[in-house]
Amino acid sequence: MLQKVEELRKQITSEREKLVDLLTATGSDRDSISTQLTGSARSSDRFRECVVAHLLEEKGLLTPDQQAEFNETIRRRVCPLGGHGRRASPARASGTANANG
Repeated sequence: MLQKVEELRKQITSEREKLVDLLTATGSDRDSISTQLTGSARSSDRFRECVVAHLLEEKGLLTPDQQAEFNETIRRRVCPLGGHGRRASPARASGTANANG
């Protein structure tokens, strides 16, 4: 799993560098840039899918209390500003969320 993530990181970095090269080239070609963006997006999608699969595997190993903490940690990291349109967790809705959340 970690090897796959590292390979995807390297691929994403390489594709970003290629995009920068295309953007900064004299007479930038929109078609080439579009093709590169599509490739970069696919690599990013594969990376996210890999991370989500890993998170689900890890979550499956946790106790219910640990899963609740895991869920809050994910919410804080993915939506640090509280998210847009996300319903509040039961603890937040009742005002019992801890000071760290």
